[in-house]
Amino acid sequence: MEYEIANRADIEELYALQLRAFESEAKMIGSRSVPALMETYAHSLADFDNWTVLVKRDEGGNIIGAIRYRKIDDHVEIGRLMVAQEHRRQGVATDLLRDVEERTQERVFELYTCTKSWINIRLYEKLGYRTFREEAGENGLSFAYMRKTASRMGDEHEKKTCMEGEMTMELRDKNGLTEREFLATYDADKYPKPSLTADVAVFARDGETLRLLLIRRGGHPYLGCLALPGGFANKNEPIEQTAARELEEETGITGVPLTLFGVFSKPGRDPRGWIVTVAFAAVVEAGAVTAQAADDATDAQWYDVAVDGGTITLTHGAETVTLRDGVELGERRMAFDHSEEVTAAVKRVLGC
Repeated sequence: MEYEIANRADIEELYALQLRAFESEAKMIGSRSVPALMETYAHSLADFDNWTVLVKRDEGGNIIGAIRYRKIDDHVEIGRLMVAQEHRRQGVATDLLRDVEERTQERVFELYTCTKSWINIRLYEKLGYRTFREEAGENGLSFAYMRKTASRMGDEHEKKTCMEGEMTMELRDKNGLTEREFLATYDADKYPKPSLTADVAVFARDGETLRLLLIRRGGHPYLGCLALPGGFANKNEPIEQTAARELEEETGITGVPLTLFGVFSKPGRDPRGWIVTVAFAAVVEAGAVTAQAADDATDAQWYDVAVDGGTITLTHGAETVTLRDGVELGERRMAFDHSEEVTAAVKRVLGC
């Protein structure tokens, strides 16, 4: 894949990508009043020369990602960051944003996104952007304006100092090392590291009825067993982003707010090795989302939740799973320690 500056011959292809890419955002926020979707081709054509447009192409020369930017007063304005659906979660958006920073060599960058576009907001926050104002838009939408102040070369790690009168001294440890010197010789493999995963308990309320979404595992270990949607974190991926990504990959569900409810790290909880999971919960109204099994899941179904004292019963059709104080009763149906995770999630959601 190569980066290059687009020209007017690319406008038609860029506009087609824009419509495809922002369609998923419209579904996530529940509105087609997205500026990128409301923009006409004629406006896109007329506005092209007001921006520098950076594109990323695949090996066949097709545009699979794009971003536009321009210098305004004391900052760089960024807009229309878009990536083709089939090339998402491959670092394309991150690379485009960073490439703009490298090309412009400016310090302040600003962009905006819908406040409901939580996946976008998390990406921008991961890269150092912070919301500095919100504004109401059309049809009930609101937009978060975000700003990043980048470090200049050599400023990546500021010195920590101790002020003594008019003297400024760089701190040194008991071995006489500054923090920069300490980090330069630090052995990152000094301590063993666990693998990190995220699991998501999605509940649906239907009047007095509470349902929990469970998937059926399509691979070892625990082939065929029930589990919460989840999976392994990618390198340098925030765990909240892992949870959202895995939920989408295994069930197709996007755009639900996730709340952390527990960390599960008991030795032996996963036969593949030392694996720690961070568990999240979400509560939606029945019918608000549709689950369809994909990726590592062969099935995804909603189970009615019933609580009687310390006993939790999960039921779907003729299948019943009974948990008591976090332990599954009878024939094993749940993978890993998900009986404990489900128990903790139910208690958090019901406040019991």
